[in-house]
Amino acid sequence: MLEPQGTGRRTRVGSVAVGYLGASWLILQVVDVVGDILPLPSWVGPGVLVLLGIGLVLVTATAWVQADPDTTRGEQTGELPGDWEVAPKEALTALLHGRFPHLTWGRTLLGGLAALSLLFGSAGLYVLISDRSMDDTVEASGPATGVRIASMPFATTGPDLEVYREGMVELLATNLDGLGDIRAIASRTVLARWDEMAGSDSRPDLDAVLETARSTGATHALVGSLVAAAGEIRINAELYDLQSGAELSVPGVQGSDDEILDLVDRLAVSVARSLMGAERIEAAGSRLASLTTPSVPALRLYLEGEALYRRAEFLAALPLLEGAIEADPTFGLAVMRRAQALGWLPGLVPPDTLEAARLAIGPLLDGMSQRDATLAEAGIIDYAERDADGPRRLREFVARYPDDAEGWYQLSDFLFHLNNIRGGTRDEVLHGFDRAVDLGPQFAPYYIHVIQGALFRGDTARTRQLLEEYRGVAGEDDRWAAASLLRILLLDPEAEIPAELAERVPDPYT
Repeated sequence: MLEPQGTGRRTRVGSVAVGYLGASWLILQVVDVVGDILPLPSWVGPGVLVLLGIGLVLVTATAWVQADPDTTRGEQTGELPGDWEVAPKEALTALLHGRFPHLTWGRTLLGGLAALSLLFGSAGLYVLISDRSMDDTVEASGPATGVRIASMPFATTGPDLEVYREGMVELLATNLDGLGDIRAIASRTVLARWDEMAGSDSRPDLDAVLETARSTGATHALVGSLVAAAGEIRINAELYDLQSGAELSVPGVQGSDDEILDLVDRLAVSVARSLMGAERIEAAGSRLASLTTPSVPALRLYLEGEALYRRAEFLAALPLLEGAIEADPTFGLAVMRRAQALGWLPGLVPPDTLEAARLAIGPLLDGMSQRDATLAEAGIIDYAERDADGPRRLREFVARYPDDAEGWYQLSDFLFHLNNIRGGTRDEVLHGFDRAVDLGPQFAPYYIHVIQGALFRGDTARTRQLLEEYRGVAGEDDRWAAASLLRILLLDPEAEIPAELAERVPDPYT
């Protein structure tokens, strides 16, 4: 029995539409993968969706036209182009007479390919132009955001120091570039602008020096001097915020004339501390007083490792922290952070390695800031030794420094894990974790136990919120986070927490 002509036509169109949707899904997956690899502009995704939507209309219309018996007869008599013919002359004639060209598969396919090619060609041109523009900007003045410092030629007083007038520009640019979010204006750019403004034989006034620094694209200018006398060299420097006009304090350095390179290193560290500021350092979980190393390489490696630790990428942070310790074995903060990073890697780190890392902190306590020494001794050494004095000292610490996120975290972490000596309540522990996140919302490790706490309380909505916040600050490697156990909650944020899931993250207070 033959089916009605209209039914067969609709069936064919439906099959074509289903096939088109499947192909569209594949195209979107390819675009998603390419977008992860290449810096495509944000409008590419929406543009592809719009084109695919238009394509769906044209493809179904083409299928409907091609399934019409009149189309088949027209093709056979030569009145209409064949299924896969483009026939551009006939299409152009139809458009000139105000008619829509006859739909063929050749024309629809060619139109789709042309539209996608135009879209991705435009995206590629956009990326190329953007990259060139960014390269030009970076070459001239460093990155568009963050601190960009221009070290200006130093004034010199004393024998054999003239080489350091411009040499300090190169030395400080090399030392400062890449310390945290600091970028240094290239020395050749600074010196070219200096020669244009002042020439090589004069010392312009401060206003002219700062204007020269501004012309390089810097946000800050370092202006300084070297004075040599009786075998000693003193280096003084002033740091200026070129946007606000404020002068930032930079302690001078002094030493024998054969230690000048070490003095430059110490000055660079002082400048970095002033540039990063207390607020930035504390947001990263440290304090200015903690950065006690005089070594530029040690400081650079520590800051890079700290950035990874802050994103809960503990395994990636370890080689950098170990490099910082190798550059300066007395850098207590790096030794302390290495022990903490190792503590986050159960199953990967032998117990004796972790124990040795914790013991290495002890001899360095005297050289650390008072606050860091307390956290290291009470939260790491006492923890390792199961010393019940640790919680007492940490409680005193948070009472004295109630805005210190690390103190709250270490107190709760101590009480959370060591049930037999905790001397605290469940509410105290969970409150401490919550307080750490409130004070350090950009510090991913703090979220891990807070998410567990939300589970213990049976608060699904809070758990989901914390997961989203954690994902916003964590790095790509979040294997060490309890959050990875909870993604099932995202499927139904209103559902009750499954008992079997809660059992995987046991509550030490039950």
